[in-house]
Amino acid sequence: MIGSALTGIGSVLTAGESDGGGGGAAVNASLIYGAVLASPTTTGARTLTGAQVGDVVKMAIDMTGVIDARTCFEATITVAGQIQQTATFPGGNLLVPVLLVRPS
Repeated sequence: MIGSALTGIGSVLTAGESDGGGGGAAVNASLIYGAVLASPTTTGARTLTGAQVGDVVKMAIDMTGVIDARTCFEATITVAGQIQQTATFPGGNLLVPVLLVRPS
């Protein structure tokens, strides 16, 4: 199930970005993988170790239905080490895999 959600990771990259392995359009960006504990009832700051200001959120997956959850988070990291959850999730707390692109 996770594999199918992550298939085609190159498709989340746009011109000028790369997966760091030479498989992207150019080698001037890095991919950062992480996970965040999202809340069903509150919005606000969530710890995302390694996130830096300016990192772009390219993928966030709601694993209960393997759907795109980017609309529940800020599009660009504004605070180092955190991601802002801007909308709540139905159901319980979710560990949401996140993929960031760090422009270089």
